Amino acid sequence: MVQRIITSSFSKMDSFLTRFQPILEIYWRNKRVDLNILMHDRLAAPIESLSNTVKLFNYYDKLFSSQIPQTAEIGLI
Repeated sequence: MVQRIITSSFSKMDSFLTRFQPILEIYWRNKRVDLNILMHDRLAAPIESLSNTVKLFNYYDKLFSSQIPQTAEIGLI
C-alpha cells in the first residue's frame, strides 16, 4: 500500500512538472533578460521595441493566469 501511494505521488509530481515546464522556462528566460537594452541609444526602433516587449509581457500575464491553477493535488509533495 505504501509503495502504491509513493508511486502515485511520484506520478503526480512528474505530471505536475511536465505541465509547468514551459511556464518555468518562460519565467527563467524573463529573469535573465537585460531590459536596459531597450534604452540603448542605437536601438533601431525604440518605441516599437518597447511596445512589443510590453505586449509580450501582457501575453505572459494572461498565459500564466490561465495556465497556473490556484491549487494542485500532487500527493505527498
